[in-house]
Amino acid sequence: MKNRPLEVSIIFGKEAGACDAGCGTDWSLPENIAAARNDVSSKFGPRVALSFCNLSFSSDCRVPEDLSRLIAAGSIMLPLLVIEGEARITGYFDLRMMRDVIEAEMERRDG
Repeated sequence: MKNRPLEVSIIFGKEAGACDAGCGTDWSLPENIAAARNDVSSKFGPRVALSFCNLSFSSDCRVPEDLSRLIAAGSIMLPLLVIEGEARITGYFDLRMMRDVIEAEMERRDG
């Protein structure tokens, strides 16, 4: 498993709503997506494959079935950081939090 990139996805949609208190990153903004791509690329290079899924606009998103059911039922908060098919952060998060979780996963994976 060490040879293939770590699959990281950010799943978001209008269901997340707006937070005026600076709760986290608005993943629907192109500049935030670009910043995340640049940050992950500079920190992890090809070892991490980062993808984005806006549930408000795309039915082509690859969301694990168990997470899809939880999202549909309102049992899990968006945005959602998914690593290798498992939810790692639910609700608002920023680049630093995402980077920390990816780094921890890379350390665990590389053991």
